[in-house]
Amino acid sequence: MKTVRISLNSIDKVKSFVNDLTKFDVDFDLVSGRYVIDAKSIMGIFSWIFPSPSISIFMPTQRAKWKVFLPS
Repeated sequence: MKTVRISLNSIDKVKSFVNDLTKFDVDFDLVSGRYVIDAKSIMGIFSWIFPSPSISIFMPTQRAKWKVFLPS
C-alpha cells in the first residue's frame, strides 16, 4: 500500500477526486486519525472531511496509472 497526504478543502476538489477514483476497479481508503472511510464515497467524504481537510489516502502500489494522485 502507498500512503499519500492530500487536502480536499473545497466541494469541487471532493467531486473531482471521487470522479477520478471511480475509474479504478480497486478500493481506496481515506484515513484521519482512527477514522477510515471509503474514498469513493462522496457522501462519506462530505460528512467527514470539512472539519479536518488534511487526510491520508491509502492505495495499492501495483499500478503506474495511480501516479496521477501522487505529488511530484
